[in-house]
Amino acid sequence: SLASFNDGFASCGGDGRVRMWNLDLHPQQAFDVGAALKKDLSVKAICVRGGYIIAGTDSSEIVSISEGTGRVKLLLAGHCKPAVRAIDAHPTKSQIATTGEDQTVRFWSLQQRKQIAVYELPFQGFSLSFSQDGKNIAIGMDLGNYAVYQIDGWNEVKLEKDRKKPITVIRFSPSVRYLATGSSDGFVDLYDVMADYEWIGSLQGHTFPVKHMDFSMNSLYLQTVDDDDQLYTWNIR
Repeated sequence: SLASFNDGFASCGGDGRVRMWNLDLHPQQAFDVGAALKKDLSVKAICVRGGYIIAGTDSSEIVSISEGTGRVKLLLAGHCKPAVRAIDAHPTKSQIATTGEDQTVRFWSLQQRKQIAVYELPFQGFSLSFSQDGKNIAIGMDLGNYAVYQIDGWNEVKLEKDRKKPITVIRFSPSVRYLATGSSDGFVDLYDVMADYEWIGSLQGHTFPVKHMDFSMNSLYLQTVDDDDQLYTWNIR
């Protein structure tokens, strides 16, 4: 992409940089947007106004660049692939988390109405759930994996693969004793959080993808619903 101004023009491209040129086609300045945002990206669009360059990237960031200081300021960020697959609200803070096909999990402030953190995932995210104490987040992924991360410091607690199909729903119990996952091949799996997420067993009955699940408040019962609107109630004691 190119943008013209009185003394020349600006260009951008797949190297993540914005370059300034004079009218004789001699390079003047270069600004590395990828380095500033600490990620590999391509700058797709730019405009130059009043000493600033506004740039848009292939990963949905919009940044401003000061021609005078070279400072790159993030103005807007968000998911950049076709689908956001899951959303969940933090149990104690005014925050939500989202995940999707761009292989990221993003945290948002509801009060500030902006993204406050983003982390890359090893696979596409299909489902997520905060633990009731707000310390961990579990994410179901597209290749049958699930992962649990400690939110403070973003440390991986567990990465496991027990299914071949996407984990379409995932949920911590209110007691944080159990983690349940549901997959697109109809399996519901139960894990013991206190025993390093040891697999307890599989609850079989669904023949369609599992789309919703919820624990009872005492964490002794689990309800699941599939795409055929079949509702199952499980006693997990």
